[in-house]
Order: sequence, then structure tokens, then C-alpha cells
Amino acid sequence: MAKVKVRFFAWLREEVGLSHLTLSNVEFLADVLASLSEILRDKQNSLLDDRQKLKSGILIALNNRIVNPSQDLSRIRLCDGDVIDFLPLGSGG
Repeated sequence: MAKVKVRFFAWLREEVGLSHLTLSNVEFLADVLASLSEILRDKQNSLLDDRQKLKSGILIALNNRIVNPSQDLSRIRLCDGDVIDFLPLGSGG
């Protein structure tokens, strides 16, 4: 199990009310989404759809590399110190 840093950018940061947080005991990228669903509760709609999947128009970067949106997040293993970024399309700066 890994301890990772999760960061939110642009309007997504405003919607969820956090710029970053640390998660412990996550093994796969899909575990991060499950944890965020619990932590964000009523604000999770900014990030996740009704099936608890990442909404279209939001990208995930793992250690500054964009994760292919069609990739199975339950197969992407995390390591201690990984940084996961949630980036709305069109954000930058």
C-alpha cells in the first residue's frame, strides 16, 4: 500500500474545495477514485460520474505523465510518494 499526494487544478480545485490532500493505504489508481468518492461526498460530482468513474473532460496525470483515459485504473499500481493530478481540460498556465 502506498502513500500518495493528490492535487486538483483550475476550476476543479474550487469545486472540491481543496488544492491537495494526502492518501494512505492505496494500491492502485482506482483506489484513489474510491477514496475521493468517500472524502468529497457531495462534492464528488465535480470529479466523478454516477458510476463513480472519472468524468469526461478531466485528465489524470501520474507523476507528471498523462494517464490514457481508456486505461484500466485498477491495473495502475501506485508507489509511495507518487503524485496524482486531476486536470480539467483546457487548464494550464
